[in-house]
Formats: sequence, C-alpha cells, structure tokens
Amino acid sequence: MRRQKVNNESIKEYFMYAKDKYLLNFVPPEAKNIKICNLSKKRFTVNDVFSFSLLFDVGGEKHKRDYVLKLFPQNEKNCEKEYMILKLLNLERVLVPQVLVREIDCKFFGAPFIIMEKVDGVPFKKYLNSVDENGARRVIERFACALLKLHEVKWKKYELKFLEIPEDDYAYAEKQVFWEQELPDYVNKKGFKWATDWLKFNARKNPCHRYSLVRRDMNLNNFIVTKDIDIFMLDWEWVDVGDPLIDVGYAYHNIKHAFGVRNINKKGIRMASHFLKAYTEKATHKINPATLKYYLFSTGLREAIYLRYLKEQIENLSFVKRFGLIYLPIYPYIWWHYKSRYKHLEKYLRSVATGYEDEMFRTTGGKILSKMELEKILRFLKAESTDLILDIGVGSGRVSREISKIGAYVVAVDVNREAVLSAKMRQHPVKYEVILADGQFLPFKSGCFDGIICIRTLKYFSNYHLGISEMSRVLKPNGRLIVDFSSILGYESLLRYVTPVVSARGAHIFNFYKIRNLLTYHGLITEKYTWLQKIPHNFWNLFDNKIMLRLLLICEEVLGKLTPEIFSRSILFRCVKKVQLTV
Repeated sequence: MRRQKVNNESIKEYFMYAKDKYLLNFVPPEAKNIKICNLSKKRFTVNDVFSFSLLFDVGGEKHKRDYVLKLFPQNEKNCEKEYMILKLLNLERVLVPQVLVREIDCKFFGAPFIIMEKVDGVPFKKYLNSVDENGARRVIERFACALLKLHEVKWKKYELKFLEIPEDDYAYAEKQVFWEQELPDYVNKKGFKWATDWLKFNARKNPCHRYSLVRRDMNLNNFIVTKDIDIFMLDWEWVDVGDPLIDVGYAYHNIKHAFGVRNINKKGIRMASHFLKAYTEKATHKINPATLKYYLFSTGLREAIYLRYLKEQIENLSFVKRFGLIYLPIYPYIWWHYKSRYKHLEKYLRSVATGYEDEMFRTTGGKILSKMELEKILRFLKAESTDLILDIGVGSGRVSREISKIGAYVVAVDVNREAVLSAKMRQHPVKYEVILADGQFLPFKSGCFDGIICIRTLKYFSNYHLGISEMSRVLKPNGRLIVDFSSILGYESLLRYVTPVVSARGAHIFNFYKIRNLLTYHGLITEKYTWLQKIPHNFWNLFDNKIMLRLLLICEEVLGKLTPEIFSRSILFRCVKKVQLTV
C-alpha cells in the first residue's frame, strides 16, 4: 500500500475516526477542539518515529498530552510484538512507556503503527556525559537495577507465541556462533575466523540454566533518564528469550564507548567496570564469570563487525546517499570515529581469545625469546624417548609440545580449566596428556616421573613450599627437576611496585640462597643453574625489525656476562633427587 504522509491533519483524522469508533480510551468522548501540534520526526531510526502533542478541551478546560507514533512499514509482526511486550512489561511494573493504541489497518499512514506515551527525560548517553563521575556511577547503578528487573520478569505465564524458547541449556550459547549469517560470508572474508572459532570452542562450556527476556538492543539512546533518575526503556523489536548476560555484554561495550573514543580506556572502562560490578552484586542468582566473559566476547564481536561494516560504507560514501551531502565536510571525523572504535574492540577481543603464549610470544621478537628459553630448558632436562615427564602449569602447552617432539611421554597439569582446554587444542601434531589439577596437590603416586618441568608457574602458588614438596614426592630417585624462580634481583621485583598488574602477576619473588636451601631440604640437589632473560618481554614484542632484534640479542648477551644475577627475570635450576640409602 502507498505510504501516506504523516502530518498534523492525518494524525487528527485518525484521532477523530478512533474517537467516533470508541477505540481511544485516552481521549474523553466529550473532548472538543482536538488539535495536533509540535509534530517532529526522530532522525536516524530504522522505523519512522514521530512525537506530537494532542490538545483538546473538556468542560472548558484545556488539556495537553504528549505522544509518540511509531510506524512499522517493514513487518506487521514487529508491530504486534512491540505492542504485546510493552503491555506485558507494563503489567510487570518495568519502566517502559505506556502503550495506548495498536493499529494494523494501513489506510491511515500506509503501515501498521502503535501510539504510546512520550517519556520526558534525557537519553542515557547524553545524561552520562552531563554529570560528574559520581553522578555517572549513581545512574549506572540504577541502570543495572532496571536491567535486573527486566531479567526477572516471569514471561512464561503470558505464553507469547513469538518468543522462541531455546531447546536446551546450551542452545542460546551455540546460537551466538551462527549469527554471521546476517552478513553472508562477511565474517570469514574480513578475517574474523579466529574469533568465531573461539566462540565455537567455548559455546558448549557456557550453559544457561535460567532463560530470561532479553532486549539485545542496548543502544544507550534507547534509554531515557527522567528527573527522578528513573530509567525508561524504549524500542522492543529485538526482544527475545535468552541468556541475560547478552544484555550485560552489549551494555558493557556501549557504556565503555559512551564517553568518546579518547576516553574508552580511561573513564569509559571505569564506568563499564562499575556497571558489571553493580549488576553482579545486585543479581539474585549466581553469575558464572566464564559465561560472562563468553557473552562479553560475543557482543564485542558483533559490535566490531558492525563498526567495520559501517567504516567500509563510509569509505564508499554510502552514508552520503543515505543522510545527504550535509555530512560530507565532517567525513574524516566520522571515518576516524568508527575506525578507532573498531580498533579498540578488536584489541579487546584478541586479548580475550589469545592465550598466555600468544600474548607473551606473539611477535618475531617474542618467538626469539621463547626459543632461547626453550633451548636452555631442554638442555637442562636431557629427556630421552623412554622418559615420563610431568609439566606443572602447562599453560598453552608451549614446553610440553617441545618435549613431546623428542619422543618422551608428557603428562601436563594446570589448575586453570581454560589453560587445560587451550593446551588440548594446540596438541596437534604432537600428543601429550593434559589433566586439570593443582600443582600443590598432585594426583599421582610417589616416585613415578623421570623428570618434572615447572616454568613460569611456581611464583603463582599460594604455598610454594608445598609445591616443591609435592614435586619431590612424585619424582623418581635420580629424577630431574627443572624449575625457575622469579629473582629478587630481577626486573619483576622492581616493576611489581610500579604497576598493580605486574604486582598481581608476580605473586612471589625468591632469594637465590634461600631457595637453594629449600630445594636441598626436600632432597633435591642443585646441579646447575642459569639466569634467564635480562630484557622484559614487552621490549621483544615491540619489534619485528631484524636490526632491532639483533641489537636486543647483543644487549641480552652483554648483560648476561656483565651482570648475570642483576636484572634477570628468573633463575632456572636443574635439580636431581638424591637416592636415599637404606641400611
């Protein structure tokens, strides 16, 4: 049907028609002098949205009411869906506009439409930027409470047919993997396969035991903050049944980007983190951190792909066709804005998807550093093809893979479930056994391993005395223990007092003589030791240039000769378990 123009007269005609048919319960039958004024169209929306004021007289008194008219030219089902959801949420006392009319007859404006009350207030994003940090924290807490109230709605009792209930606890997480169908072939062509692979690998590990109503559309402009700091939610076309953490993920990224590109890693990340804290603390049910991470990644990936798509549309000047030549002068800024937001999101996604090995040794310099370290470890271990080797703190399996190539059989343990799964993924083409276990409580019988490797791990043990004792217990007589200790004279002991992140990572630092005496106490005789890594890995990861890498190698060699003990990251020990003689 042909679209009708929306103006004061056409809206008034509908009101007169509906009033005569007794279809409107918000305009009294005795109302006279009905007028429409202040008509305006909201820009940059998928559907046509208009706000207007209704004036009428009742008993000589003038009345004014503000409403919103929303057309659904693409889909009549969406009109029905939003109307029913708003009715449901009104009954459940969730803060949404009161919906008054649903009209499926297209003769009035050429499309189905709804009319609802207009909420006076400020868009959430604008409000965040208009208050100080304490004010932003307060409204973010109210926002978290509003989301929690939505997620606690008892939606099942309304039996709405358009709400698709996932088949099982894993169905919604798995659904996140196949959303790339929205942009056919775009994901793989643009180099996002590493991200979708991460989603596929983790989907079955994140079941949802409590499905809720979810918005999915967490554009902060669709939330209105009133004078009383109540938060009303608009636009419900994307409503679905799913894991509530998907809303949390979208909200996190939108809040993080709400303060401008330059503040994403400053005020943005502080406010987004405060939102996560407020939501998890106020939630009545336990939130699995791994599942939260999964949906933060999933929603971040969606946002990243959408931003990249927009950037490409801008580069093709497609936005000029859509919005007009008026935006051409600010073309460079728009392009930079979307590109910068995309870069921030991509960096975040890679930090989640890449493991310890990729983070530490991702560049050419990092690979050189890893190779030097592995050569010293293997030279100390001297493993044979018949040996049974235990790798404590396997991480991504970097050391285990090298030992397995020799032919030795490796059993690897780690207390972190994600690390165990990452090591299993990286096994091909070599094989080794990976077990979820704590290095302080090893699940093995005494004296069963020919050798033990513990690299970049012991400093994380809460009780490293117990860890050394357990290593000695499971090691065969004359078996070899290769272990490194963070040096008290190394750069980690200096940086831990400068940067909180480094401080958290370097939980323990060790005195050379005390640690050697501790090893001896547990029956481990030190045969050899060497000092590892003078230059921090961050410097190695900065460069891919051959000349700069050569200079780093020279500096590493010179520092190793001039100051073997000072500035080294750690000390690598080769110990042998002494044989206890029986009389």
